[in-house]
Amino acid sequence: MERSESHALDPLTSAAMSVSTVIALNKPIYPLYVWWLAPDALKASLWTAASLPLWIALPFLARKNPYLARVSLVAVGAIDTAAIGMALGDGTGAWLFLFAALMLAAMSFEAAEVWTRRIAIASVFVVFALSYGRFPIGLAGAFSPESVATLFKLNAFGAAALLAFIGLRYPSSR
Repeated sequence: MERSESHALDPLTSAAMSVSTVIALNKPIYPLYVWWLAPDALKASLWTAASLPLWIALPFLARKNPYLARVSLVAVGAIDTAAIGMALGDGTGAWLFLFAALMLAAMSFEAAEVWTRRIAIASVFVVFALSYGRFPIGLAGAFSPESVATLFKLNAFGAAALLAFIGLRYPSSR
């Protein structure tokens, strides 16, 4: 039986969906790290998994509309990060993942999609500007100073690892 159409994604969309998959795989693991390292933040960290269905849906969307999937990757990343930052609070460093969303906005679009890139970058920056510094204590409540420091280290390492993955995974030339 022969396929009439190819389901292979272009290299840029493939890279973007790799990022989506890595994030989806890490969503259920993050609360386990928090439980182990900062147990008083466990309940709040469970909210970070709420966006898991969106991350899982992106690769399916990519098969139908690669452009919309790449736009959605940036949007879901920025909105998810802002929501987690509001839940956990500024001191936890959850907002550091907005830098990954900025990098995705800069790298996820073809040269001909320059206005999409510009709008995506500006939108992520606006999310950062509107959310950073507004939630000294997260909506989920205050955590111990030790937990806040631990979460900051965990989130800083996680954001740096995600940035490194994005940098390594995306095509070097387009």
